[in-house]
Amino acid sequence: MVASDGDAFQAELAHSLVNLAVSLSSAGRQAEALTMTEEAVALRRREVATKAGAGRAGLAWALSNLSVDLGRAGRLDAAVEAIEEAVRIRRDLVAAEPEVYRADLATSLHNLSVRLSAVGRQTEAMAAIAEAVEIRRALAKADPDRFLPDLAASLTNLSVDLKRIGRPPAEALAATEEAVRIRRELASTRPETFRPALAASLNNLSADLAAVGDDNRALQAIEEAVAIRRELAAHRPSVYAADLAGSLRSLAVRLAVVGRPSAAVDAADEAVRVIRAQADNEPERFRPALARALDRHSVRLGAVERYPEALAAIEEAVRIDRALAESAPDARMVPTWPPR
Repeated sequence: MVASDGDAFQAELAHSLVNLAVSLSSAGRQAEALTMTEEAVALRRREVATKAGAGRAGLAWALSNLSVDLGRAGRLDAAVEAIEEAVRIRRDLVAAEPEVYRADLATSLHNLSVRLSAVGRQTEAMAAIAEAVEIRRALAKADPDRFLPDLAASLTNLSVDLKRIGRPPAEALAATEEAVRIRRELASTRPETFRPALAASLNNLSADLAAVGDDNRALQAIEEAVAIRRELAAHRPSVYAADLAGSLRSLAVRLAVVGRPSAAVDAADEAVRVIRAQADNEPERFRPALARALDRHSVRLGAVERYPEALAAIEEAVRIDRALAESAPDARMVPTWPPR
């Protein structure tokens, strides 16, 4: 059908190819997803070329998805190039129809900041996320139900980028505190949707409070994050266990800082138990997190002079890390990309 009526149907095919790529990616079939997205971009380019520029919004959407798939494939520079092109297109679209395309531009700027950070272009990443926050703040003022979640997400990334470029910790804290306020408000009316995001922001808040020396409030924030994530993990352990374990490790640190080393050991021990239960069922997915939990548990055990247990924990962590390294000797860390 496309071969004989390409002008009529290539846009529909491109749209379906992107959706197919999303499904393939969710199923862990990253290489196939990238192939589908590349084909979609090629079709969108042909559409723009044959229709004197029409269809540019579709091309920007396809490029945004291509950037995600390139990033997941470890092709970080190409991922930046794709999202930069999407931003350029969406700027042009906003100039002509701002009310239609401003939200899309903010999304591309948000994602551009992530990709720029991944290749070490921190100053540019900061500029991109600051612009995304500015746009989303205006959008949220006009339509809070629709755009407050997006604003909170960009504020979270703004806080991260402020730290990366060495700005005073208080600036990062202010952005995180605003994200927490927004997500707390959202969770009060739609808890099933927004409590996971609130827990994530509380986790970040704890770290930012610690960075300014407010150790007691940092402990309170991480305790709240743990409480939320315990409830979430109780209902959906395969989804939230790793998050809970991460917050428990942070709780252990905060407890140690305020002079409660025995409680810190308890938190670290719970983190190990939470992840071990999942690793028993899904070892490939959870063994890396189990190694990290054991490593931190060893530190906490050593702090209270439980040296034989500390040794056993770190030895197990090393065994897991060694097995992982031997099974994938060429593996390297690739950033986790934001939603499409």
